[in-house]
Amino acid sequence: MEWLMTVGQISKLFNITSETLRHYDRIGLLNPIINEDNGYRYYSLKEIEMLDLILDAKYLEIPLSNIKEALKNESIDNYIDLIDLQEKTIDEKIEHLLKIKEQAKQKKAILNEMLNFENNYDFEKLEIKNEDNTIVFIPIEYLINSKIKQKDSSLRSLYLEPWMIMYEAKDKNTLIDDKKYMAIYEYNTSNLIIEEDKKIYKKKYKGNFIKTKFVGTMDEVEEYIKLILSNFYDNKENLNLDISINWIWVVYNEKGTINFVEITIPLD
Repeated sequence: MEWLMTVGQISKLFNITSETLRHYDRIGLLNPIINEDNGYRYYSLKEIEMLDLILDAKYLEIPLSNIKEALKNESIDNYIDLIDLQEKTIDEKIEHLLKIKEQAKQKKAILNEMLNFENNYDFEKLEIKNEDNTIVFIPIEYLINSKIKQKDSSLRSLYLEPWMIMYEAKDKNTLIDDKKYMAIYEYNTSNLIIEEDKKIYKKKYKGNFIKTKFVGTMDEVEEYIKLILSNFYDNKENLNLDISINWIWVVYNEKGTINFVEITIPLD
């Protein structure tokens, strides 16, 4: 006698609804035995094994149409094809999850650094680095209107790319922020699709730069920059320097917006 299970038994066994079973029946993934007298459906061991494959594939987000195609001839080769597809999907998900895990570790490290960070007012100890970088300037309207896209948006949104804002320091006490453009180091654009456009331009920066981090409101960031300029450019009136501020993290609390930023200031 063939071993059969009812809809209720199958639902409990696999923790799925009876409607899900009916859907699989309707689209031809399962073929239960139907009692013509009462319309009750019964599932054989073959259907149970099939359902196990279907649910595994569905968990991996393999489309039902792909599952149906793989199982339609009920051949061993087709079963192997479906399992191969499952293995491939699992490998892709593992790779994606490992990337998410690495990003989570990086975010945690940044937050711990921000939590324990002390702003450095001993300007003689600020780091000075020799750099040769190209910065890409992109109109803010292009970001708002989605004219700039990502190659892979699964890990972070466009707005979480490592954007910078630029300030022009006319003198030690005058900072003018660029309200029309966002900036990004060219080496950070690998995930961006940037088409040629006359409004998008690049600028090369080469030489010695003061590099320092800071935690505070944007008003406090600007005051901190002015203090640094007064220390390093005490005897110079006109500066005309391009200063970049790279957001590392932003926290919103009752005091307002607290920014963790990296500041880059050119030295003559």
